[in-house]
Amino acid sequence: QGLRTVLQAAVLLRSERDIVFVLAGEGAEKEMLVKEAESLGLENVIFLKACPKSEMPALLEAADICLVPLRDLPVFQRAMPSKMYEAMAMAKPLVVSARGQSVEMLKESGCGLAVAPEDPKALEEAVRELYRNRSLAKYLGSRGRIYVEKYFSRQAIVSKWERLLTEICKK
Repeated sequence: QGLRTVLQAAVLLRSERDIVFVLAGEGAEKEMLVKEAESLGLENVIFLKACPKSEMPALLEAADICLVPLRDLPVFQRAMPSKMYEAMAMAKPLVVSARGQSVEMLKESGCGLAVAPEDPKALEEAVRELYRNRSLAKYLGSRGRIYVEKYFSRQAIVSKWERLLTEICKK
C-alpha cells in the first residue's frame, strides 16, 4: 500500500476542511504512519482499527471516494485489490494510484481516475477534482456498479462457468 503518499496528499489538502482521509486496518507500517501524521499535524487523517468484514459496507457507504494507493513496485502491476470490487459494488468512485491491471480495469470500467503511483500531487489533484465535481464522482461510481454487475455478479460468474464447462464437455 502506498499510504505514505496518502499522507503527503493530505498535507496538500489540509486547507479543504471537508476532505478527510480515513485509513482503516492494521499493518506493518501503521504505527509509523500514525506518528508521521501526528508529526505533520494532520487533522484531516483518521486512523481506524481493522473492521470486521461485516462492517465494511457501512464504512464504504460513508465514503465519498475510495482510494487504491499502491506502491510503484513490479509486484503490484498484477495486483487486483479486492477493495476495488467492493467500492465499485457500492457505486463509489475510485482514485487508483498504481500501474498495471488495476488501472486497466479502472479504465475499462470508467469508474474513476488513475494517477501515477507514489505521486502525492497527482493524488491530491484527483481527489480535489472529484470533491469539486460531485456529478462526475456520482457518474464514475455508477459506472463501477454497472461494471461489477455485468462481470462479477454471482449470475455473471455462474454464466461464465456454465459456458466454460459446456465447451469442455463438448470436446
